[in-house]
Amino acid sequence: MYGVVTKYYRDKGYGYIQNDLDGTIYFLHEKNLNDEYIEAGYRVYFKGFKTNKKKYNAAVLFVIEAYGKERKNGKTHK
Repeated sequence: MYGVVTKYYRDKGYGYIQNDLDGTIYFLHEKNLNDEYIEAGYRVYFKGFKTNKKKYNAAVLFVIEAYGKERKNGKTHK
């Protein structure tokens, strides 16, 4: 599935992804980031799964595009 990270709380270790297809919101925990760095606004590929606590969860995440970032002198800026 493809979607956009709507919120990500780095200090808390979780966030949310909105599915492009139907708008469903998926919960994302930092343990499922696949060593990727993400922020709100990033387009991502992910797989959804269910747990006893939450119906919609995201895992095996890969960043497709990082919107809202500009590169200047080799550094990424907001």
